[in-house]
Amino acid sequence: TRAEAALDDLHRVRPRTVVWLNEAQHYLGDPRTGERIAAAVHSLLVQPERGPVLVLARWARVRRPVHRAAHPKRAGPHSRVRELLTGRTLTVPDTFDAPALAAANVLAKGGDRLLADALNRASADGRLTQDLAGAPELLHRYQSGTPAAKAVLEAAMDARRLGVALHLPQAFLTDAALDYLSDIDHDQLTDDWAEAAFAELAHLVHGKQAPYAAPAPAPAPHARNPTDRHALPPDSRAGIPTC
Repeated sequence: TRAEAALDDLHRVRPRTVVWLNEAQHYLGDPRTGERIAAAVHSLLVQPERGPVLVLARWARVRRPVHRAAHPKRAGPHSRVRELLTGRTLTVPDTFDAPALAAANVLAKGGDRLLADALNRASADGRLTQDLAGAPELLHRYQSGTPAAKAVLEAAMDARRLGVALHLPQAFLTDAALDYLSDIDHDQLTDDWAEAAFAELAHLVHGKQAPYAAPAPAPAPHARNPTDRHALPPDSRAGIPTC
């Protein structure tokens, strides 16, 4: 497993090495090897002859089951992991703030084309990291998608190239996608092919993005007070105060 491989490799880390534990819950949260990995990382950090080393870990999920305080008289199942993490975690914001966006713009103007493209798409909400991290997986989703899902995406891409507005209705994409299917794929469509295709495309990939974002539901209409003059027919408004 990846946890067992990491445990073996940690004992071979030499000075001036960066150790990157991506999705650290798969290592430190492993029920069989998590405690031993935590002990190996701790040993790596406290032994002067093995440094300097930099250990970074990204924990994508809530650490509560591992990070919860143990009973004072018992070590608990994750005591070494808690010892390693307590006081050493940083919360990374989901979005770039104004100073970070300004710094990113400087880099983009200096020639970073990938960052410039990400800024064009995501500067409004500041989710640059998600945009950059999600792009390769979004491309993979398109390349490996079902014929119906690929047809929907191709219809959307061509519509955008031709200048159609950004928010494309499902009905438009459903009708247009039919022309992007081969005869064989078209004949194999099921009655719920459109729903299945949109559900497939709405599944989140790395970076919390998806090829398709369903429109937000419209807010429920505000219930009017029976005495609201705008809720009454015109001939019944007489005598109702307007101030």
